[in-house]
Amino acid sequence: MVLEVTNVAERINEKVLLLENRRADLKPAAAKMAATKADHKRALATVLIKLKNGQTFTLEGQDIKDPPATITKSIAEGICWAEQLRMDAAKTEYEIVKDKLDIVCAELNGLQSIYRHLDET
Repeated sequence: MVLEVTNVAERINEKVLLLENRRADLKPAAAKMAATKADHKRALATVLIKLKNGQTFTLEGQDIKDPPATITKSIAEGICWAEQLRMDAAKTEYEIVKDKLDIVCAELNGLQSIYRHLDET
């Protein structure tokens, strides 16, 4: 019984250390997500201004110049596809870091429940 309590206590300690280490990953992931979102917004605004001013863009082999106002934003988003991709990837990375933290928290909670049960007996 004492061995089981000690084993669970050691595993709790490991999870606490893992949480501390993983928590450090959250800030850089959030910063990357914010930076890629800003890059995307800047690129989109730049393309919208250039389209409005009559600049020609080529997308998928098609020249685009003076598109109708109703579809200009959609076209600009298509032109900025690479920035959108980077932004989506950064958001996904951030979510993965958060999910990993949540998983470790759940494991820690489970071990703490086991520990309390073992400690009572």
